[in-house]
Amino acid sequence: MCVFMRALQILCQDGDAQGPCVQVINPNRLVFQRIRSSRALHENLKLPTGYYRIAFKSSACIYTPRFGQSEIGDFWYNQRMKRAQKLYAYVDESGQDTRGRMFVVGIVVLEQEREKIGQELERIEEQSGKRIKKWHKASHDHRIAYFEDITRSRVFHDTLFFEIFTESRKYIEMTSYATAKAILKKASGDNYTATIFIDGFRKREIEVFTHGLRDLHIKRRKVRGVKKEESSSFVRLADALCGLIHDASADPWATATLNKMKKEGIVTSL
Repeated sequence: MCVFMRALQILCQDGDAQGPCVQVINPNRLVFQRIRSSRALHENLKLPTGYYRIAFKSSACIYTPRFGQSEIGDFWYNQRMKRAQKLYAYVDESGQDTRGRMFVVGIVVLEQEREKIGQELERIEEQSGKRIKKWHKASHDHRIAYFEDITRSRVFHDTLFFEIFTESRKYIEMTSYATAKAILKKASGDNYTATIFIDGFRKREIEVFTHGLRDLHIKRRKVRGVKKEESSSFVRLADALCGLIHDASADPWATATLNKMKKEGIVTSL
């Protein structure tokens, strides 16, 4: 028995006018009107307080708040979204100063394990000496220690993605394209939602970026920019990945490190 039907059983089990179901019309057709919110309704259906008109038609259930113009939901859709794979993408880009010669997008994509990975990443930042410094401000020794610790750790498998673009200045469009590819690589099916954090974009740029994701049919829960003072360890990891890829074009250590991380399944080239 589904959660909703069990909730209606609880609501209507007394069968009197004092219960939450003030009026029941043609119960054989499962059409209920004016269901008053109650503790049972809250706990079982997770709906806001107020009066509702609930109508069952085949597999669909639509509920409408008494005063709400903004909230009309599909119960079964909401149930499906509760089971959806939740993804979190942290995006950074680098190379606009090359005028399109080499533009890199780095993406960190996580699932529900992000709290555990975040704790490990903060430990690595502190232990390596890199701490919260951006890649270009960290010393070479700190960069080496940082990525050596990430490579040794077992929690970063299949979390880092990057794409390199050349001879183009469509920076926002390329960033949304790479982000979409990374999310789809990580998604295990069509039932997912993605929360996306992007570093360094202004409001208008975020709007264009979001529009690009929408055109690519990416299921977004939220897209937000990250201010400098709000930078997280995941955004700094995306920044470090972009820096490592740029350095790999001239630094033998960076080349060897990138190849090793790709071989071990930590980094994926899109």
